[in-house]
Amino acid sequence: MAWLKRNLFNYKFELLLALIVPFLLTARLTTFPPLMFTEGWVLSIARNWVKLGNYCQLMAGKPVSASMLNVGFPAIAPVALSFRLLGVGIWQGRLPFVLFTLGSLILVYQLATRLYCRSIARGALAVLLLMSTVAGVNPLGVGKMALGEMPSMFYLLAGYLFFIRSLSMSSFISLLFTCTFWGLALITKLQPLPFLVVSLAVVSSLLVLRRSWRLSWLVGASLPGALLSFGVMSLIQQGLLHDRALVETQPGIFGVTAFVPVLSVRLLAMTSALLFASPALLGICHGARRCLRDWRAVAVGELEAARLSLLILVGTWMAWCLLLASAGTRYLFPPAFLGSIFFSRMVYDLTDGFDFRLALKRAAESMGRKCGKRSITALLMLLYITFAVSITLKDMALAYAGADGSVIDTAEYINSCTRPGSLIETYDMELSFMLDRPCHYPANPTLIKLDRRFVLGKKVSIGYDPLKANPDYLIVGPMTRTWRLYDAVLQTGAFRLVKRCGGYAIYKRSRR
Repeated sequence: MAWLKRNLFNYKFELLLALIVPFLLTARLTTFPPLMFTEGWVLSIARNWVKLGNYCQLMAGKPVSASMLNVGFPAIAPVALSFRLLGVGIWQGRLPFVLFTLGSLILVYQLATRLYCRSIARGALAVLLLMSTVAGVNPLGVGKMALGEMPSMFYLLAGYLFFIRSLSMSSFISLLFTCTFWGLALITKLQPLPFLVVSLAVVSSLLVLRRSWRLSWLVGASLPGALLSFGVMSLIQQGLLHDRALVETQPGIFGVTAFVPVLSVRLLAMTSALLFASPALLGICHGARRCLRDWRAVAVGELEAARLSLLILVGTWMAWCLLLASAGTRYLFPPAFLGSIFFSRMVYDLTDGFDFRLALKRAAESMGRKCGKRSITALLMLLYITFAVSITLKDMALAYAGADGSVIDTAEYINSCTRPGSLIETYDMELSFMLDRPCHYPANPTLIKLDRRFVLGKKVSIGYDPLKANPDYLIVGPMTRTWRLYDAVLQTGAFRLVKRCGGYAIYKRSRR
C-alpha cells in the first residue's frame, strides 16, 4: 500500500492529465471544432469504403478517383472500422483521431523522457496543452479533427522511440519497427518526407566524420529502410485507389501549398509562427545551441544522435513553414507539436529544473543592480509563459462555448425535406459524407484555381458553371462563401433561398 501511495504521488501530474485530457477531447466532439472542408474528404472516403466497398469519392452518386486526397489509408482505415462498428456520424468519424491524439501525447511524453528526463516530458505536455494559443495548433482542437496530421504524428513518434532503441541496442527488430512506423507516417501525410530524409542524412554524415561507425551504420540504414517501407505502403495505397492518384497529384497543387514564394504569404506565415508557434521557435534555437555544444564537448552517443535527428527534423520543418509553405496553422501544427520538447528543455535549463520560485527570487534580487543575463532571460520567459497560458485558456474556453452544429442542421434538412434522388450542388465537402442525396461539385482543377485566386491573390478566371449538372439544390457554406464560387449563378436568379442554418444557406432551383 505504501508503494502504491508513493507512486500515485510521484505520478499525480500524469494521473491528472489522464482524467482531464480524454474528457476534453471527447466533450462536444460533434460540434467543436466545427466540421472542416478537408475533413469531408477523409470521412467521405471512409463512408464509401464501408458502404460501397470502394475506396473512392462520389460525384453525382457515381464513384470517381480520390485524386485530391492527401491522407493515406493508415488514417482512413480506423475511421472505416469505426463507421462499421458504430455507424456513420461525426463523432464516430472523429473518435479514431481522438485515440491517435491520446497515443501521440503518450508517445511525446515517452520520447521526451528517453531523450532528457521525466520533468522535461511533463513540461512538454504542459506546453502542448497550455501554451498552444489557438485551437488550430492545440492538440485539444486539432486532435478532434479527421485530418492526417495527428495519425502521422503518432506513427512518426512511435518510429522515433524504436529508433532510439535500435541505436542503443543495435537491434535489427527495433530498426525494422522504426522503418515500418516511419513508412506509415509518410504514407499518411507526405509532408514529413523531406525533413526526415534531411535529418537522417545529416546525422549519419556527421557520425561518419566523428568515426562513430556503429551509430552511423544504424542511422544510415534507417533512411533507405524508411523509404522502402514508404514504397511498400504506396503500393498498398495504389491498390486501394485503383489508379496513381496519390502519387500523380493534380498539376499546380504544390504551387499553392508547398512552394509559395509570395511576399504577402510569407509575411503572413511568419506572423502566424510568431503568434502561434513561438515556443517551438524558441525551443529550436535553444536546442540548436545545446546540440552544437554537446557535439563539440562530449563523445557522441545514442541520445545525442537521436536528439540531433529530431532537432533537424523539427527545424527544417519549421523553416519550410516560414519560407515556403502556404500560411496556415495546419502547416505549423506538426513542428509546433514536436518543438514542445525543446522548449520544455529550454525552460528547464533557465529555471534550474522548473524551480520557478527560485527563478523569480533571483530575478527579484537582481533588480536595482546589474542584472545577470540568465536572470533577465528567466524572468522574461516566465512572463511570456504566464501570458501564453492565459491566452490559451481564454481561447479554448471561448472555442468550446461557441461550438457550432449548423452543419448537422443543414444535413438533417436536406435528408428530411428534399425528395430522394435530388441532386445537391455544394463544394463545402464537410457536408458530403452526411447527405443521403447525390452531390455534385467542381472538378479538382477548380480548387487549385480558387486557391491561386484567394491564397496567392492572382487574377484567375474560375470558369465553373454549376447549372451544367442540373442540380435541384445549391448549398453555400463557409468555404464557398469565402471563395465566392457561386456568386455569379446566384445573381442569375436560378436559385431561391429556402433555408439558413447558421453559416449555411440552402437554395432551391427555380424551374420555370
